[in-house]
Amino acid sequence: MKTRLSLQLFIISTFILLLLSCDKHHAKKISGTYSCIVKHGYWDMTPSNFDSIYYEDIKIKQDGKFVVVLETRIHIDSLWKEKEYFEGYIHNYIKVLFRNDSIYITRSNGGLGGNASWTYEGIKK
Repeated sequence: MKTRLSLQLFIISTFILLLLSCDKHHAKKISGTYSCIVKHGYWDMTPSNFDSIYYEDIKIKQDGKFVVVLETRIHIDSLWKEKEYFEGYIHNYIKVLFRNDSIYITRSNGGLGGNASWTYEGIKK
């Protein structure tokens, strides 16, 4: 009886450890450098605005069970199985989506006097 209980405890502990390590593996899989096309737009309450398109390499870093995207720390569970991550509110937010070897990010900063937005679409190098 005691041996059986010890075996069950060992099996349950091993199973839990495997589940916890899967998160770190997934974070490692999506971390790296992505070549992105960035679409940037800006407007303010004066009649001025501008749009630009440029290329940028961004680095996604792993920090345990977190990934760091444009200085935003995101728990890997928020990105699991192509979930779209959203943090912020109407004028100040970041959205992140990983799909296959691609990344999609939208960032917006602003308020009543104006707004700036960046849309990143990239593929892992």
